[in-house]
Amino acid sequence: MAALLATGLFIVTSTTGEDFAPGEEILSPGVADIAAGTGEAPFPRTDVSRFDGSTEVVRVYLRVEELPPGRRMTATVERYGRSSALSRFFGGGIRAEGGGEDRLSVSQSGVSGVVSFAVRAEDALPAGEYAVEVRSVRAESGEETLVLARKYFVVGDRQA
Repeated sequence: MAALLATGLFIVTSTTGEDFAPGEEILSPGVADIAAGTGEAPFPRTDVSRFDGSTEVVRVYLRVEELPPGRRMTATVERYGRSSALSRFFGGGIRAEGGGEDRLSVSQSGVSGVVSFAVRAEDALPAGEYAVEVRSVRAESGEETLVLARKYFVVGDRQA
C-alpha cells in the first residue's frame, strides 16, 4: 500500500567496538526519529539503548516524514563482541526482519509514518554491542541505496 517494503539482513563481527556508544544517527531529512524497545507499541514512549541478557527481541522503530515513494526499506544488523569461531561462521541466527505491520500513509508530499524492524536470534540475543542500519533502496531497480539512520544499543554485559 505505502510502496515501502521492510526487509532485513545480518552481519556479525568478532571485534569489540572500542569507540562504541549507544545512541543513534539520523542521516536523512526524511527521518524524524529512530528508537528501540522491546514492546510491540506503534512507537516506544521512551528510547532504550541497554537491554538485559535475556532479551529475545529488540524492535527498532523509524519515524519518517515525506520520504519519496517507490522505495523499499531494508535493515542490516551488526553485533560487536566476543564469539566463538563456530558462531561467527553461522552468525548465531541473528537477523533483522520486518517488525510487523508498518504504519505508513502516502500523500503527494511522500510517505510518512512508522516502520519497524525486529532484531532477533534463535534464542535470546547474545550479549554484545549492536548496530542497526536502515537504508532506502529504489524498489524497481534495487539501485541508489541511501542510508537513512543508524541505531546503536547494548545487550547484556558490554564485555561479552
